[in-house]
Amino acid sequence: MQNINESRGGSQFRSRDVFPPAAAAIANNDFSLLGEALNLDQVADVPGDRVAWIDGYGNIKATIPSHTVKLEPEAKVVIRIGDVVSDAIYSDGSFRVPEGTLAFSPGSSGWLADGQEVRWMELFLRGGNAWERFGKPRINQPVTQIG
Repeated sequence: MQNINESRGGSQFRSRDVFPPAAAAIANNDFSLLGEALNLDQVADVPGDRVAWIDGYGNIKATIPSHTVKLEPEAKVVIRIGDVVSDAIYSDGSFRVPEGTLAFSPGSSGWLADGQEVRWMELFLRGGNAWERFGKPRINQPVTQIG
């Protein structure tokens, strides 16, 4: 991993004036626009069992690795975020969840780490907004699987 040399001066439109040339250079294997390599020992580990982000549909992405959840599809589970507790149904990632049901499911996003796919769990409310159901929790708020 490397930093991107980015000027604080000049244009206020960095997304237009700085990042596109850097992205093009990277795509062409030209790393001259990049800064020094990051020291990965200085990058903190991702905190577990937290709200990572909320997508535009109100789905809650949690830092719970999906491979750590040992439930059968359609199993009932209770999830707590902050002071709000809600029943949910474990889903294997499909959208076969009835309207109005909160699903606890392997998320659609992930990455490769040492050749292994990592996917986080997410909460989605079929036909609704999981973020609103849980009282609009903040990023980094603990997510607890009770049952």
